[in-house]
Amino acid sequence: MLLSKSQAFVLKVVLPVFTLVVVSVNVFVPYFSEEDNVNDEINLAIYQENEHVLCLLLIDQIDSLHDSYKVENYKLLLSTYDDLSSYDKPIVDHHLKRKKTSLKLNNDLLCTSIGQTRDLGLISNAIYCLYNDLPYKSYVDSIQSDIQYKNLLYFRLFHQEQLIDSAIIHLEKEYGLYPSLGNYLLLFDLYESNGKVEKLKSFILSGAESKYIGNAERFFFLQQKDFLSYFYAVVIPIYSTSNVLMIIVSFMIVLVWVRYLKSLKFFSNVQWKYVGLVFIMSLFFSELTLFLYDLWSLMGIDASGTVLNDFMYYIAGVGLIEETVKLLAVVLVLTLFKSSIKEPLDYVVLASVSALGFAFGENILYFNGDFDLIDARAMTSTLLHMAVSSIAIYGYILYKVRKKNVIYLVIWFSLAVLIHGLYDVFLTLDLRFIWYVAILLLLLSIVTWLRITNNAVNSSPYFKSEKIPSYSQVTIPLIAGLFAVVLIEYLCSVFVLGLNVANSKTFTSVVVTIVTIIVVVIKVSKFTPVKNEWKKIEVFSFTEFLNFEKFEGSKVKIYFSAGQLKGVVIKGIITGKIYFNSDKNYLIADLIEDLKLNGQQFSKIILKPVHERNNIFDPNVTVIVHLNTQKEKTEYTDCSLSNFPMLGTGVLNEVVDFDH
Repeated sequence: MLLSKSQAFVLKVVLPVFTLVVVSVNVFVPYFSEEDNVNDEINLAIYQENEHVLCLLLIDQIDSLHDSYKVENYKLLLSTYDDLSSYDKPIVDHHLKRKKTSLKLNNDLLCTSIGQTRDLGLISNAIYCLYNDLPYKSYVDSIQSDIQYKNLLYFRLFHQEQLIDSAIIHLEKEYGLYPSLGNYLLLFDLYESNGKVEKLKSFILSGAESKYIGNAERFFFLQQKDFLSYFYAVVIPIYSTSNVLMIIVSFMIVLVWVRYLKSLKFFSNVQWKYVGLVFIMSLFFSELTLFLYDLWSLMGIDASGTVLNDFMYYIAGVGLIEETVKLLAVVLVLTLFKSSIKEPLDYVVLASVSALGFAFGENILYFNGDFDLIDARAMTSTLLHMAVSSIAIYGYILYKVRKKNVIYLVIWFSLAVLIHGLYDVFLTLDLRFIWYVAILLLLLSIVTWLRITNNAVNSSPYFKSEKIPSYSQVTIPLIAGLFAVVLIEYLCSVFVLGLNVANSKTFTSVVVTIVTIIVVVIKVSKFTPVKNEWKKIEVFSFTEFLNFEKFEGSKVKIYFSAGQLKGVVIKGIITGKIYFNSDKNYLIADLIEDLKLNGQQFSKIILKPVHERNNIFDPNVTVIVHLNTQKEKTEYTDCSLSNFPMLGTGVLNEVVDFDH
């Protein structure tokens, strides 16, 4: 069977381009900096939690001429060596002997030097003693420069002796000279545990880097009832310079899905001003959820790691809050601007855009330099948000369009809350294979979203089948856009995390993402528009999702065993599906050779299986065949079959070529 345009685009354009870029990055990036490559390997070992490989790499680097890495990596080596298993320690010890050195001997050798090198040896010896519970103050006192860790070691000494003010002075100095997340957390805890409220407030508002501000800071300001500072703690991380890449990539995700939603508006134009308003409102409301979560935490309501508690928290807490907030943006627009709705699909579009605004806000809020989050949100969380938001609004669609009972609003909204909560709890539970249950739930939600969207399209008062674009016009831009997001995510990971970590951390998720794109995008765009048809929502049926059969391009032979064409074989190529009123099983085919009947020539036929349970891929299926007498493209939904003369029934076979 011939490939569809979408499948051909993936195989002939997207995958080759994607492969070329990834291969090029892996070939050329290692030549940029040998030093960076060493650090990249160290970062990879840290990410993979491979202690003995990490120790070997650190020993090699400490033994090299890269003095600037000695102290930090030496400290890391000591802590990692201490965690080695009984099997791995002999391997690392052998490597130390092969280098004809030892950790302590190397430090003592450095101490015989002068200047910065001497201080390097002294600080290394002090750290060695710290990790081995030996006195280290004499080494620290001998250091002449403000080398990294010097003030941190003084902090530990004074803190052990309960000299808190002196400990704070040295920790503040260490953070001022060498700001890091570790030093920030130590200083934050030191201020908080010793009741230094004003110092802590001043530290967060003026001294802390915005990328470090998170839950603890917001919670602190909420406890102090300092709502202005709380608002600062909510907003400032969003606009930190470290978030620029995340904002760009996250907005690309939004544009891809908005472009897709626009392509579904077959019969009327997108009301952009209302779409933009819903997006902005939902983005703002996503920040509001932080306040609600923090308020719950203040009341002692939080995830605890226990199954029952977390089920209740994520369903009654997270799911309920987020679905309410997303729906609030839609309800406000519907209330203030009644002209925002032209057709039922507008409800789905507004709900999906609200979900995109919310997901965009979440992407920015949750980002902490981990670019693995980007593709996960592009392919899973963003999709889930759109799916459950559409499920939440579906009850309202039934109420308004189908005049169903108001109870449908409660039923479908509750279903959305339940799906959202279950998805989140399945992702957080530390149970084997539970992640696959979350993915299964996501797929079920997508199936439901597809059917809801299809019903909304079918019920448009402007329905005209000639306005429905080809399948490839909908899917190709979506496929290209999502692959572009995945590729940019990979390149960002290389830039931020390094090549090896990006390959290990991100490439696996990229492969999963590619599969997700191929499966989800193709199925999510495969509508069967039939005027005024409302399809039953079968959430737990995978029939819609697993049916990959494509009729377009199929070559067929039809043998007539009776009637006026008895013994005749006609050959054709299926060009698409057409609809007569509510009958969606008809196919149209172009004949390879014109059929001559009663002095006329016909180049097209219309056919469908006699039994609805069959399709053209079944062997020797019996089909009803009609002549297509229309010269131009016709609005088949408004036509009667009486306009298309019946030829009779025949036996159809799908073939690879016409030489047999």
